[in-house]
Formats: sequence, C-alpha cells, structure tokens
Amino acid sequence: MLLLDEMLWAETTGLYTFELVDEGNVTVEASQINTLTLTYYDWVTEAIINGRQNQNTLNANNVELVTPPDLPLVTTLSWLIQPEDTVILHPTQPWEIHVAVWRWSWAGLERLCCHQMAFGVRKLWPL
Repeated sequence: MLLLDEMLWAETTGLYTFELVDEGNVTVEASQINTLTLTYYDWVTEAIINGRQNQNTLNANNVELVTPPDLPLVTTLSWLIQPEDTVILHPTQPWEIHVAVWRWSWAGLERLCCHQMAFGVRKLWPL
C-alpha cells in the first residue's frame, strides 16, 4: 500500500492522481474500462467514510479517468477529495489514517486490477 507523505487538514479538499495500469504495469485505456469502484475507510476501525463502499467512480463521484490521444499512452485517474472525505472519526486523536482502494475491470470483466493508498488527516483545532 502506498502511504502518502503529506497529510490533509480535516474537512478540506485535495487531489490524488495515479496511472491506471494492468498486472504487467501497462496502461489500460479509459475506453476499455468496464467498472471502476472506490472503497474508502478508516484504517483503525475499517468504518466506511462518506458512503464510499464499492462506489462507482467511472467518471463519477468526484473521480475522472482520462486517456489523452497523445503518445505515450497514459491513463490517469484523478480523485478530487471532498471535505466529507476528510472528516475526523476519532476526535480525541490529533490525526488519523484513511485508506482508499480502487478496483477496475476490463476485457468484458475478464481482467481485474486494483490500487490502494493511504493518507493522514489532521485535526484543525484544537490539536
């Protein structure tokens, strides 16, 4: 799992991007994707955050998937993190870790892959 170095402040926005690839680290074109879902939860309790449990994110729910026509072929997923995604679930702690897991399928649902990342969310006040 990828753990980001930079924390987000509670109830703020952010942007996270990554390249969508297959098992061999080869780009999968956005037009080939059949499904793209996001599950987003708290690291400690595994509580789902902002209703994002197996949520459709194929160009929906603040996620955009783009493959520009230029070469080399690169498909980028961009997630515009919402204030509701950076809520604090543990008010007695100064910060907490949230985890995002994307799963995508292509080739008529015959092929599947995933990407997982985590980042800290820091309380604004009081610390």
